[in-house]
Amino acid sequence: MTNSEYAIQIYLRVFNKALDNGDAYVRGILDAVDALEPRERMALDCHYRLGQSLVMTGIAMWGSSPKAAKNAIDKAFLKLRNPSRHKDMSVSAMLERRDNLLADASAKIEKLYESLELLISGAPIDPVIQAELDARKQSVCELGFSTRTYNHLLRAGIRTTDDILKLETLEELVARPGFGVKSRDELLSKMREHGYDDWADRMELEISIVT
Repeated sequence: MTNSEYAIQIYLRVFNKALDNGDAYVRGILDAVDALEPRERMALDCHYRLGQSLVMTGIAMWGSSPKAAKNAIDKAFLKLRNPSRHKDMSVSAMLERRDNLLADASAKIEKLYESLELLISGAPIDPVIQAELDARKQSVCELGFSTRTYNHLLRAGIRTTDDILKLETLEELVARPGFGVKSRDELLSKMREHGYDDWADRMELEISIVT
């Protein structure tokens, strides 16, 4: 069974469907499976990719019982059905996330234009907008990055929160020597901690589409 066929089998079980109709995102499914515990990955591989019975799957799992094999499979699917995981396993879910991000961005731009019109007319700037503008001027040294990631950002010319938010992709950063997946994930995590979930969502969506 190919990786694509295996991924579709997992998709059908996760989403409880008879057909995937082209909605299964193979790379996302395989990544989600790879993130499972070794016993869970082995149980799925033996039972769904190799077509082994629960008895044979249990034996392959270091001499476990059929019940242990079934428990490992059930636990694996329980994890895969978690919204935090299956959102990257479906093409339609990814497109919906993209549309939601675009809609949110459009609403924020409209709000910004309204604020600019008020500012031009002499009205005081909205305190919320002012707070957001001030936050964007925050130095990256105040965001709590590890020394390694902080130094990488400085070498890339990124010195403020605003510099990070202007990034349309993380491709250039990841291409720099030493700035690997760990630094990328730390960057996304810290930005979420400081309330920039929309930006982090957009970067993660871009990463999932590229890969």
